[in-house]
Amino acid sequence: MRTHTGEKNHVCAACSKAFATAHNLNTHTKIHTGVKDYHCDQCTKAFSTKGQLYQHMLVHTGEKAYLCEYCHKRFSQKAHLVRHLKTHKN
Repeated sequence: MRTHTGEKNHVCAACSKAFATAHNLNTHTKIHTGVKDYHCDQCTKAFSTKGQLYQHMLVHTGEKAYLCEYCHKRFSQKAHLVRHLKTHKN
């Protein structure tokens, strides 16, 4: 239920970022400890979170799910699309 209330009682000792669940805190903590449990089966890289591995796998698959509504250029990561969109606003 804490997820819906916004309550975040689990705080990272390394950076003070707060989380609603112990699971999310434990996942986050791996960023600081250097533990990399998620290994790419296509190359030698390893990652701290499943999300990081997923983003990396787009390099191998070539998938570009994020489409610019202005010029129709595609991007593999949302952050890259957001950065690109700023070029249309200038």
